[in-house]
Amino acid sequence: MTDLASVFNPFPVLTTERLILRQLALADAPAMQILIADPRVMQYMGRLPTDDRQATLDRIEMHLDGFRQLLEIRWAITLKAANDDRFIGDVSLHYIDTYHSHVEIGYSLNHDYWGKGLASEAIQAVLGFGFEKMGMYRIEANIAIENTRSKAVLERNGFQYDGRLRKRFRDVHGFDDEHYFSILLPEWQERQAASG
Repeated sequence: MTDLASVFNPFPVLTTERLILRQLALADAPAMQILIADPRVMQYMGRLPTDDRQATLDRIEMHLDGFRQLLEIRWAITLKAANDDRFIGDVSLHYIDTYHSHVEIGYSLNHDYWGKGLASEAIQAVLGFGFEKMGMYRIEANIAIENTRSKAVLERNGFQYDGRLRKRFRDVHGFDDEHYFSILLPEWQERQAASG
């Protein structure tokens, strides 16, 4: 099993062609607040949009605490070209199970940056980290099946549909199904080899 304390210290900054994925910070609250107040972004998240500043700060603190407890790792997505370190979204690995070597991935992106391939770019960097550094064998995602954009992003990145867990998720409207997708280490390795 992987020693997450050593993998997470210092915080692993990931760099892609267009992105820098760095540690989430309380200073990201104003930009995150824009994200979570946008009904287009929050539509399938199971929570209502909010512009409550304290709720945003509490959310960031919860994620930072989860990182300190080695329960999750969450990156702020920033644009390399902008050179201003501005938060435009986040991507995370959470529900970490080192014994069974699996973890769940999640992501959100400011609507202004949709349709540019940035979510896929961030996901690819985080998949590499999860498989190579954290020693995971399975990385999974669950989405509202109506979220066709997210489904397409997962499928473009090699995830396969595993199935549905009925009424497993409580959202603002009651209970909803969870639809699971996953990618396994050998599948990811095969895709890496094929891409060069």
